Amino acid sequence: MNQSRKYFILFIFSLLLVTLTNSIAAQETLREQIIKAGLPITPPEQLIQFAKHKNSTVRAAVAANLRAPGEALIGLSSDPDAHVRQTLALNINAPEASKLPMAKDPDIAVRLRLAKCGYMFPSVLKILAKDYDVEVRRLTAKNYNATPEVLMLMVNDDDAIVRANIESHEVVTPKIKAILASKK
Repeated sequence: MNQSRKYFILFIFSLLLVTLTNSIAAQETLREQIIKAGLPITPPEQLIQFAKHKNSTVRAAVAANLRAPGEALIGLSSDPDAHVRQTLALNINAPEASKLPMAKDPDIAVRLRLAKCGYMFPSVLKILAKDYDVEVRRLTAKNYNATPEVLMLMVNDDDAIVRANIESHEVVTPKIKAILASKK
C-alpha cells in the first residue's frame, strides 16, 4: 500500500471517529450530563452551557462545581430553582458577585446556607447580619469570616443566642464585649 493511500485511510478513519464521537456526545444521557457538569475537569465553556441547561439538576451540579467559571455561577445566583441557589451558596469558590444577590434571597434555606458556609465574604455577612430571620443572624454571628464590623451590626440584637455567639467569636473586640456586658 502506498504512503498517500495510508494517509487517506487514516484521514477517513479520523473523520469517522470524530463524527462518531460527536454523535455519541449529542446523545449523552441526562445522567452523563449531570456527572460532567460536576466534574472539575469539564472545560469552562461546557460548564457555561450546562449552567443554562433546562434541567435544574444539571445546573445544580454546575453550582456545586468548585472549578465552574464565575460567569456561570453569577448567572446561577438568580436561578429560578431554589435548590440550585442553595447548592451555589455552599460553593466556597463562587465569586462574591454570585453570593451578594443571594443574601436577600426570598428562600430562607439559601440565606441559611450562606450564613453557615465556612468561607463567606464579609460583604454578604453584613447583609445577613440584618436578616429578619433569627436563625440566619445566629449563624452569621458564628460564621468564621465574620469581622468585627459584621459583629457590631448585631451587637444590639434582641436575641440572646445571637449576642452569645458574638461574645464567643474569635474576633470580638473589647468595645463589642463592653456593649454586650451592658445588655446583661
